[in-house]
Amino acid sequence: FPIATKIFPIANKIPEVAFQSRLWTFQSRLWFSNRDYDFSNRDYDFSNRETLFTELGVFESFSPTIRDSANKSALVYLGNIQPDLQLDVARAMLSPENIISDTMNLWIDGYPDRLEQVVSISNIFLLNHEEAIQFTGINDIPDAANSLHAAGPAVVIIKMGKDGTFLSFKDRAYYIPAYPVEKVIDPTGAGDSFAGGFVET
Repeated sequence: FPIATKIFPIANKIPEVAFQSRLWTFQSRLWFSNRDYDFSNRDYDFSNRETLFTELGVFESFSPTIRDSANKSALVYLGNIQPDLQLDVARAMLSPENIISDTMNLWIDGYPDRLEQVVSISNIFLLNHEEAIQFTGINDIPDAANSLHAAGPAVVIIKMGKDGTFLSFKDRAYYIPAYPVEKVIDPTGAGDSFAGGFVET
């Protein structure tokens, strides 16, 4: 996976770079929806994610609609959304050959039963190492992958930040190193970028 292994830019601290848009600004302070968080005294380790808060926004009332021209797709990627919505999308597809699913800690905490249904219909399951441990209750990454295989997916991909990725399928397992990056600007969206690169590859 030459593209997928380039997705993990990691550094010890956030450089003095600001992203500015209508949504947020990052420069030792994060502004989001009129909220201020002071990060000036925090240490940063992008290998471990900390969710400060989650605002669902449009997803609180979102209902997916699949066009007739799209419901025959052989490949379906169920992005990181509420598991019921993932299941709705999967049901709307006619006969996909492969279903790739992603998730996060919020859905593992709040909807474990529904997420188990998503995992059971997935051929390929993506998540990070913290989520794999959280979902399976197993601290060993290969053992956690085996537990996920038993739940349904033939292929399990566990992202491990600066330590790369663990890929497991057909009784085979590989550690794929991360692509080295000297300067990190921001890791936001790394998981979505990884998924996009993987699906494209």
